[in-house]
Amino acid sequence: MPVITYTKCQPPRERALSSAERERWFPYCAAVILRTAWLVGDQLRFNDVVSRFDTEHRQSEFNGILCVHYRCLKPAQEMADWIVQNRMDRLKRNCTDGATREEVAAGWVRIENERNVILAWGRKTGMLREVVQQYRFERRQGAYSYLAHAAAAKAVEKAHPTIADPLNYAGVLIEWAERQSREWFWQCCRDHHTL
Repeated sequence: MPVITYTKCQPPRERALSSAERERWFPYCAAVILRTAWLVGDQLRFNDVVSRFDTEHRQSEFNGILCVHYRCLKPAQEMADWIVQNRMDRLKRNCTDGATREEVAAGWVRIENERNVILAWGRKTGMLREVVQQYRFERRQGAYSYLAHAAAAKAVEKAHPTIADPLNYAGVLIEWAERQSREWFWQCCRDHHTL
């Protein structure tokens, strides 16, 4: 088996990768809908399968979606197949039952439709700016992503108490803003100016 060495494009190992770097150096992804955390046995099985692939990878989790990023297509496809075959997706909160292939497909369609509705709501109400501002402020203060996400969700809950899942609403708006304007999104604002 030939040894592959990466020179210029080798990801730095001493720090966490930004989302743009992760997508550039690890372009293939296997995603899991994870609205409920796995039981210990499921987590151990997942970790075992991830470690079986003799390839470098990165994991990220945000807003109930766990992604395993790979440099090559083959391990990403094998991992995606394993996830579906072993019913690792958890589509509902507080439910430890795995979903079938059909339920997962319907779940991804539902998530995409939900994202479109939330984005339209965020633009219409002005909460897109409010949520992103709160998230970025918290991150600038040194908060980890999940704490900043929770603070942004509290802004949604405070302004619109009728929203059933403010954490999901905040997450969708944050993800959209980060993807649309990455350089701006991660640049800290001087003196906490309004975005």
